[in-house]
Amino acid sequence: MEWFECKVSYEKENEDGKIKSIVEAYLVDAMSFTEAEAVIIEEVSSFISGDCDVKAVKKEKIYEMFKSENGEGKWFKTKVVFIVTDEITGKEKRTNVTMYLQTEEIDDVIKELRVNLKGSMADYEIAAVNETKILQVFEHKEKEEA
Repeated sequence: MEWFECKVSYEKENEDGKIKSIVEAYLVDAMSFTEAEAVIIEEVSSFISGDCDVKAVKKEKIYEMFKSENGEGKWFKTKVVFIVTDEITGKEKRTNVTMYLQTEEIDDVIKELRVNLKGSMADYEIAAVNETKILQVFEHKEKEEA
């Protein structure tokens, strides 16, 4: 499976009662762009009224996803650098990976990331933490056999 960031546009009534067109971002676990688009339309259609339009679908190379225990919070995109030293040459190899983490506050991201990486065999550095506009993550569901 691969991850895709999907941007969806639909009309929503704001606090003033006015209809406004908005664009929201979601992450979808799918095997192709086509499947990601189909999944996001199905998922979003369950909580909006009217039509939705998929504005963009792009691949997102994600090494690991860490959801919060209660499934609530903002999604943060982090860049983690794994550092491995070759025992023979003594040269350092650095590998950059992207991890997403869900938590309530940006202050908790590094702490939670360290908890989740505690058992890592390699040394690592947290190179970047950015809050995303991702509202929800839809993971692949196996089709039930009839």
